[in-house]
Amino acid sequence: MPITIRQNTMLEYLAQAGQPLTSEDLASHLGVSPKTVRNDIRALNHTGKGVIIDSKRGVGYFIADNSKTHIMVNQNEENFQYEVLKAVIDSPRVNLYELADRLFISDSALMTMVGNLNNVIAQADPSLQIRRVNNDLLISGTEGQRRHVFNLFLAQEIREKDLPLDKYASYFAFSDLRELYSLINTLHEQEHIKMNGFAAISFVLHISVLLERVHEGNYVYQKQADLDHDACREYAETLKQLLEKKFQITLPDQELAYIYHLYLGQFQTVEPVNQTKLDQVIHQVLTAIRETFYVDFSRDIDLAAYLRNHMKSLYQRAQADRFLINPLTSDIKTQYPFIYNLSVFAAVLFQKKLKFQIPDDEIAYIALHFLASYDTIQSERTKNILLITPYGLGNQRLIQVKLNQIESFEINTKDTPTIKEAQRIIHQTRNIDLVLTTEPIKVSLGVPSFLYHGLLSDEDVAGISRLLQQEKKTKHKLVMEKFMDPRLFFPGKNLTNPEDVIRFLCQKLVDNGDVDANYVNLVLERERLSSTAYENNHAIPHAIQRVAMNSAIAVCSLPRAIDWNGKKVRLVLLLALTSERNSDFEDLFGELVKILDSTSFVNRLARVTEFETFIKLCKEKVTVH
Repeated sequence: MPITIRQNTMLEYLAQAGQPLTSEDLASHLGVSPKTVRNDIRALNHTGKGVIIDSKRGVGYFIADNSKTHIMVNQNEENFQYEVLKAVIDSPRVNLYELADRLFISDSALMTMVGNLNNVIAQADPSLQIRRVNNDLLISGTEGQRRHVFNLFLAQEIREKDLPLDKYASYFAFSDLRELYSLINTLHEQEHIKMNGFAAISFVLHISVLLERVHEGNYVYQKQADLDHDACREYAETLKQLLEKKFQITLPDQELAYIYHLYLGQFQTVEPVNQTKLDQVIHQVLTAIRETFYVDFSRDIDLAAYLRNHMKSLYQRAQADRFLINPLTSDIKTQYPFIYNLSVFAAVLFQKKLKFQIPDDEIAYIALHFLASYDTIQSERTKNILLITPYGLGNQRLIQVKLNQIESFEINTKDTPTIKEAQRIIHQTRNIDLVLTTEPIKVSLGVPSFLYHGLLSDEDVAGISRLLQQEKKTKHKLVMEKFMDPRLFFPGKNLTNPEDVIRFLCQKLVDNGDVDANYVNLVLERERLSSTAYENNHAIPHAIQRVAMNSAIAVCSLPRAIDWNGKKVRLVLLLALTSERNSDFEDLFGELVKILDSTSFVNRLARVTEFETFIKLCKEKVTVH
């Protein structure tokens, strides 16, 4: 049984007091009578969690078990947000201070909740965010848009917690969710309508919102002429009749269109994307990734097919405006930032080429394909070795036998008689890992080379194995140290929002001669696509393109955490990288994952005031790993 807002406030007040309080004390704080306080305490102690508030005659009331109180208060936070959202949706505008008083919270706490709700709403449509006009809160939009806002809030909870339907019961006064779910599920079983778990819960919640809003006299307005999908219209008509009978409510005809469009989102078929065009776009995306990030995903022969199937389905979802919720989005962004940023880059190209928007959750699904492919590429054991030898096929076969002694890799060999021909092969194939030669090479081939004499000895084979293994070793003990400069280290800056931080650091990079004045626009553009804030109190803003004149990292710490698109941030590392062909971007993100993997260590870095100490701590963290 959910606790009320007043009961929640009483629990928090008692917990903060740290000493017994009388019913008169509590009544004065809550603005109610002592009798109401005693009734609330009795109700709390009958929630099934044992005695929550105990009393001592002549002394007062006190918390019996702080751990239970903490759990109950935390579990009730969503109800607060629901009450705020419902109040704003139900009225053209609501007074900020009156709403805060009604909820027994401070006006600052109320605005914090509004900010959290707006973070959710902004992901779908920033124009529908809750606005403060003077001392009033309001949402602009039609009834359909207001319902959409409410469903965004529910969808966010579905994403963040794998919860039973009962979790949402307290949000709805008119309909019983269990009864509603049973009714809808029975209909769908009879009609052989298949929905996955998230889709089924989402559908039930949409219908419950409909019933709640109609019961309160709020209706949508959609044209009946649009109902041209026979099956969806029949499903909607049947469900409308069942709802009216079950809940003794009359649903206006325009609500039939609303239900119809819910079904249409499940079954709507649209003109599929042209496969030839899609294949061309995928090729262009993979080529652009290779040129920008220097990762050749074409080496994974299966990736293009996986991307083709995924993008075809995503295109269909985009046309129906029915994007998937991805519970792994936050984990992917935090644990695999290089792959995620590469996927954002790919998503931008897909959006431009295929003419539809890709939200954050869908980008994370694309990232899963790139992550699997990257693991495949990284774990490849095949090495291509080019022999420059005048001795012909017999010698090549003998060398192949000797190279097969290297157990760490599968070796493919190819021979050529001249260095000039070797240069041509290396340039054309771009897949040669090592050159073996019987003659000293005085020109640059762009790949490692190994000099041997006629026949490979065991010592030669061991040397070749070591040379191949070196590709896996990190070239620098601390990659980020190459790019950091004391002139770009700014501890304890009193900046209050993400854009101010980004503009400040970009200007410092401009002043340092590392980027041009337009770089700030590129960083802000990347930020709009997907937030660069992570779970552990840090953000790593950067541009998608590698357009810096000099690679650099500008660092800024904040005395107090700021809100960065729903996440707390105290440490910001703004990256700028040149287009020079190397793996710096990949290596840097890999290193940052190790350094910034805990909130406590990030906060420790944020308190550092000396550049040398900052570098020292980062080095120590990498060494520990």
